[in-house]
Amino acid sequence: MGEPAEGSEVPGTTPRDQATAGDLSGRRLPARVAKASGIDVERVGDEIVLMHLTSLEFRLLNEVGALLWDTVEEIPEPSEWVEMMLEARPETPREIHQGHVVRFIEELVGAGFLVVEPPGTHSAG
Repeated sequence: MGEPAEGSEVPGTTPRDQATAGDLSGRRLPARVAKASGIDVERVGDEIVLMHLTSLEFRLLNEVGALLWDTVEEIPEPSEWVEMMLEARPETPREIHQGHVVRFIEELVGAGFLVVEPPGTHSAG
């Protein structure tokens, strides 16, 4: 198969995961997310390997996914991630960026790497 079309790459996942990304642009972003506990993180160049120490699930995050992962503690609001991506790639529509962030969150929440914080939750900091 060829390269993904411009703007179709899902940040944070491997090409294998990108094939199942689908259109998530209409889905809502959670207000806040946080990193789950019990996660081993290994940086390999510009990528990150996450290992869930209980389930032994792992994920390889590409350069963009690694940036989002590194951003979670400082900026736990996914809507801000969409703004960051829009600033970096203004030629890509907001809906595409939002769909990518939704997919990233759904993938990592589903595997136990991220947790969605209830509305009104504010981390101390």
